[in-house]
Amino acid sequence: ALWRNKVRSMLTMLGIIFGIGTVIAMIASGQGAKEAVADVFRSMGTNLLIVTNGSQRSFGAAGGAGSRFSLTWADEAALENGEVPTVRWVTPVLSSRVQVASEDANWNTSVVGTKPTYFQIKSWAAKEGTLFDEDAALNGPKDAVIGQTVATQLYASTNPVGQIVKINSLLYSVIG
Repeated sequence: ALWRNKVRSMLTMLGIIFGIGTVIAMIASGQGAKEAVADVFRSMGTNLLIVTNGSQRSFGAAGGAGSRFSLTWADEAALENGEVPTVRWVTPVLSSRVQVASEDANWNTSVVGTKPTYFQIKSWAAKEGTLFDEDAALNGPKDAVIGQTVATQLYASTNPVGQIVKINSLLYSVIG
């Protein structure tokens, strides 16, 4: 019967092959997405605690998380100095969306002002160049570490390390 209906047999075989291939591809892409999400959570760390400012309510309108400045530099110093012995690293973070520019391009992105321990907390290393250390952060020149997307948008295929980037009208040297 298979030899008598060669076209039908061939089409049936192709249907089975494509069906199995599709199922395998869907399972593989699902596993890939699951692994990507797991990598994001692993990079954040299982023992990471983020403390943010509180919220305020004014004339019936809620300001949302971070709208009331309830954390102080004294709070940060107390955590850094070991008042909570189980805290390993502490770093303040100030984040804002701003326009950054190189000589040839500009890009609207999120800028994070922080301390060098931020890179240890996030388990981030520089792909090219270097990260700033505590001494450079306190006493050094204005340095910036940029991400891959900003590097591509501002400098295309050129190595951004050593280039100048303008952030809110201030010039910074890209070190990583």
